[in-house]
Amino acid sequence: MGVESVERGEVLIICPDGPVLNFENHHDLRDSFHDAVAKAPKSILIDLTNIDHVDSVALGDIILTRLRLRGKSDVHLCGLCKKVDSIFRFARMDLIFPIHQDTKEAMAALASAPQPSG
Repeated sequence: MGVESVERGEVLIICPDGPVLNFENHHDLRDSFHDAVAKAPKSILIDLTNIDHVDSVALGDIILTRLRLRGKSDVHLCGLCKKVDSIFRFARMDLIFPIHQDTKEAMAALASAPQPSG
């Protein structure tokens, strides 16, 4: 699985190829998250448009990235298909991550978002 990372202004967009994020293929995603932590942009947008399924390892990677960036960068999600959205909401991750319909909506929200705080 590959992961594309693109910077748009102060936002780093991380977009995994998919279609599945699991223990067997999460290493590229984890590497992208490590790079994001090192850069600490104002915001990170994880675009899951190409993902049909995530497991607990991928969820853990996303949560760990947010914890490592607390106070430095905010982390948003977008492009969740119905199944992935259900997984995130069941895990209550919608309470800690802003979830947007698509990249366009997310970028509009991030443009008006205040600077992250601890």
